[in-house]
Amino acid sequence: MSKNFLNYTELTYDEIKQRIVSRLSEDSRFSNYKESQLYAMLLEIFTATTDFSNYYLERRAEESFPGTAQLRSSITELSKMLGYVIRR
Repeated sequence: MSKNFLNYTELTYDEIKQRIVSRLSEDSRFSNYKESQLYAMLLEIFTATTDFSNYYLERRAEESFPGTAQLRSSITELSKMLGYVIRR
């Protein structure tokens, strides 16, 4: 298995959680913790953090291209990079 067992693009919360659970089930160090509340809490925290990070990375990537940018400030900055000055 590769080092990066999560493919961070186009994953839902449930898919992220399932991949983490499957990865941890393969590791014998976590076999005693599967039924504990600590395991469940850490699993939820890691899954939510990964999901939030995915969301913000995707939004930032979308704002980096003229075809997908939605914020006026992003469009203005992108047009400046292309040498076009927006006048009101």
